[in-house]
Amino acid sequence: MCELFGISSNKNVKAEYLLKEFFSKSKIHPDGWGVAWYSDEKLAGMVKEPVPAYKSKLAEFFAERVESKLIIAHIRKKSRGSNLSYVNTHPFVRRLQGKDLVFAHNGDVPQLKKDAKYKLKTFFPAGETDSEHAFCYILESLSASQKGGLKELAEEIWKYAEDIGGLGKFNFLLSDGEYLLAYMNRERTLHYLLNPVSLKENMKDEKREKLKASVISTEKLTDEEWVPMQPRALYIFRDGELISKVKLE
Repeated sequence: MCELFGISSNKNVKAEYLLKEFFSKSKIHPDGWGVAWYSDEKLAGMVKEPVPAYKSKLAEFFAERVESKLIIAHIRKKSRGSNLSYVNTHPFVRRLQGKDLVFAHNGDVPQLKKDAKYKLKTFFPAGETDSEHAFCYILESLSASQKGGLKELAEEIWKYAEDIGGLGKFNFLLSDGEYLLAYMNRERTLHYLLNPVSLKENMKDEKREKLKASVISTEKLTDEEWVPMQPRALYIFRDGELISKVKLE
């Protein structure tokens, strides 16, 4: 399958150590890597390659230099979308209602593209993956809504996640530059960590004391106290804090 990585913080942080630990796992997830981040204006930047991250000089370069309040990264082990190509590599970025949305998926929902219920009309994938199809379906479903940011749309997104998750493994990260949403429908496949030590190491004392950060990863990347996420719950992070959770009652 694939693995996911995300950071939400109240200050721009460098994630060099954590990203390199994450990318080192590409030895068993060798079919592509990508990292997306947001500027202070909440515009998304992204770089990705259909090659193993641990062999990529570009992955090393960006792991050392990316600095942002919100980062999403992905390493791929292909299941759907047989071609190793840029368009099949995560994350994916689309613009919706004036905001850049970034999406990365871990899992396999093979029937999604075959079911007429999920036929697309306005948003279309550039690649072959069921992951990008699912992203486009969620975007289409949200496009008619007059609500604001992802927090206001969270209950709707959770319903779509539950629906798609009924077809297979559906774990994902989704962001609009302000909120970072994380969902999983299988146990022990996403964890989060509050205020990791590695993010504070190169910060000045006054910034270090005020830092709030949450890191999300498929696997634990350090020896710190990672918290397993609850299956079928949508976690909502903002400025480094877990602010709410949508789940089945």
